[in-house]
Amino acid sequence: MTVTLIGAGNLATQLALALHERGIKINQVYSRTNESAKTLADLVCAKHTTCANDIEDGADFYIYSLKDDALDEIISQTAAQDGIHLHTAGSVDMSIFQGRKKRHGVMYPMQTFSKSKKVDFGKIPVFVEGSDDETAESIKALAKRLSDNVTDCDSRQRMTLHLGAVFCCNYSNYLYRVTEKLMNDQGLDFKVMLPLLEETVEKLRTLTAKDAQTGPAARHDMSVINKHIKALESYPAYQKLYEDLAGRIMNEK
Repeated sequence: MTVTLIGAGNLATQLALALHERGIKINQVYSRTNESAKTLADLVCAKHTTCANDIEDGADFYIYSLKDDALDEIISQTAAQDGIHLHTAGSVDMSIFQGRKKRHGVMYPMQTFSKSKKVDFGKIPVFVEGSDDETAESIKALAKRLSDNVTDCDSRQRMTLHLGAVFCCNYSNYLYRVTEKLMNDQGLDFKVMLPLLEETVEKLRTLTAKDAQTGPAARHDMSVINKHIKALESYPAYQKLYEDLAGRIMNEK
């Protein structure tokens, strides 16, 4: 099994390392910048290129791990027609390959990735889709080399997954940034929040998110809410955010 990796960002880096560790040969790495392409290619003993037209034939899989708005252009520039062409995006329909690559699909690992933070791919849920049953099974076989949690998922379902991931990961992380700013301004260490965050996630293993909701807004404690709003007078944007979130929780049915 061989792979050409088209992209060298956060997900592409962790994906390449995981494939390499599992003995899957990376033929070539593409990136727009030579530094990014060469750095990742060197890590996985592959060739590299900065020209999509120079992506070579001969791989079993061509994995496009790029920004969503770059996919259409790079797919069009990639001359290789053999193998299976797949992307890793949550919100891009599989039909982006239609009429351009015969065998195609999606392999979407639902996780947050950073270049410098190694992840355990075995625990990451991976959602797959293929242009036909045989292609889907081939993509699933590749995904199972990476993860113990592989599920069939069409493009419409995957859009909902990605939307949910943005809410519960990206937007919640913004709230962590708000908290970090407030605490740092008072000489406090954000890391004291980690046990609270860990318990919040742990509760969701046995409770629904609705049943796990606690805090002053959940119990309609206006005395505490008003104190918090007053404490945020020096942070008008955060004050508005707090008021909006508290209102939404109190009005939730």
